[in-house]
Amino acid sequence: MASLAWGAISSSFDTACKMLFFLSLFLFASLVSRPALFRRAMRRFSVAWWAFPFPVTVLAAAAAEYARAVDGGRAAVALVLVLSALSVAVTVGVMVCTAIRTTDLLADDGGGGGDQVVSAPPAVVPLETRTASGSPVFSCV
Repeated sequence: MASLAWGAISSSFDTACKMLFFLSLFLFASLVSRPALFRRAMRRFSVAWWAFPFPVTVLAAAAAEYARAVDGGRAAVALVLVLSALSVAVTVGVMVCTAIRTTDLLADDGGGGGDQVVSAPPAVVPLETRTASGSPVFSCV
């Protein structure tokens, strides 16, 4: 994302953009090479899974800009195709999991209709205490 932003600011995909692109590609490769990290995060479905498609999609977009800047070398075009396919697969996978697990995300709290208004107690209750000299001091419990 930083390479795309810098490219928009400088109006060209220059050396700084390429360095930022390769940095993001390195970070992506270092995260993908740790499958144990994903296995722990994927044990139970949650809304946080939607954090995965965005970086992959932005990396694919940055790879397309890089391929355009280097006049479409074979490796750059292959990288665009692989990252674009991965982006589509991850996005569709998360969409399917969200559709299947909607009941887990929107679980019923057992309230029976949701028409009850429950007020929460205040988070901080000031208590007045006195110091040895007798002046009041307020503390929060």
